[in-house]
Amino acid sequence: MNEHRSHVASSSRGELVLGVIGALVTIAVLGFLTLQAVTGRDADPRFRVEVVAVEDTGHGVVAEVRVHNDGGTTAEAVHVVGTVSTAASAPEATATIGYVPPHSSREVALVLPARPGPGGVEVRIAGYTPS
Repeated sequence: MNEHRSHVASSSRGELVLGVIGALVTIAVLGFLTLQAVTGRDADPRFRVEVVAVEDTGHGVVAEVRVHNDGGTTAEAVHVVGTVSTAASAPEATATIGYVPPHSSREVALVLPARPGPGGVEVRIAGYTPS
């Protein structure tokens, strides 16, 4: 009879430990979801644009551009414009990225018809559609 009681007691301790672990995980998940709901999902997209590489094609350049969205919402139809300053003019190239989720980045290649001068390749975001 004593053997039966010790088996029941060890099962109860194991169930108690698993119950406490389950409660802690549930509290942690609820805390994380609450933090996400309060701190950043309503923020507008915030862009950072960087030229990753510029490759000379002989007739111009291909500029690889990375667009970062540091904001809290997705931006759709992100319109990227790149220009090359030359002595005569400033030709430009454009591309559209379908979407850039919050806290992520996407890359695009811009084909520019002229080699860059001392100013290099300049890129900017011309517009986007908020989602």
